[in-house]
Amino acid sequence: MLGGGKWVPSVGIADEDDRAVFLGDAWNDPSEIRFTLTLTTTALLPNVYPADRERLADRVIELRDEQHLHFKDIALLLKRRRIVGARGARLESSNVFSLYKKRKAYIAKRSAPIKFSISNMVVYPAKPSPLKSAE
Repeated sequence: MLGGGKWVPSVGIADEDDRAVFLGDAWNDPSEIRFTLTLTTTALLPNVYPADRERLADRVIELRDEQHLHFKDIALLLKRRRIVGARGARLESSNVFSLYKKRKAYIAKRSAPIKFSISNMVVYPAKPSPLKSAE
């Protein structure tokens, strides 16, 4: 161990392998803690839908989840409103299902909880102040 530090199990961290290194007299007189924080999230992924398709996909989700319409019925409703697919084709139930499935997967990824871990924790002792050493 550098500086004569000792390994002490950390408190409040679920992983048994996480440990803090206390250097010198840091256990009795801590001054500074340095550590690595690792965040894992999918919330920062770019949006896969253009703005106009995003609204359409959200509408499909609303019609399916809140109004309990079948994909075929949603496709007929969108045809009546003259809403077309991304390349100008008429929307069929398979296209509506694809919009629904991809958008729901994207929303699930974006709303997934952030996972984090703390590692490489080192606690440094307070440096003796010049006033204390003079006494």
